[in-house]
Amino acid sequence: MLPKDDASPERRRLLDVLGRAGALATERKASEFSGKDVQSDLTRLLKGNVEHYRAVLEREGAAGCIAALLSFTELMADLSHHGKFTLVLHEYVPTRISIVACLGQG
Repeated sequence: MLPKDDASPERRRLLDVLGRAGALATERKASEFSGKDVQSDLTRLLKGNVEHYRAVLEREGAAGCIAALLSFTELMADLSHHGKFTLVLHEYVPTRISIVACLGQG
């Protein structure tokens, strides 16, 4: 997901890289990337204590991405979803070879 209001050259480059990698980019309003309500939303959706994810929620970019994902999936709209989810965090670092291949320089 990318904010649609961003017209930067980096955004265009990122869209090109995602396209070459076969990934779908979805554009959302920039306001959907506001992480101000993420903690309360996750408190409602997740089983267990949200405090386990404090380090992630304190990262502005990560919280904003979670907020955009929650908006996109509309999970908060259905009360039957509350308390049903777990959050699994992965630290993904692609290899240099993958990065070069995606950038079309390999």
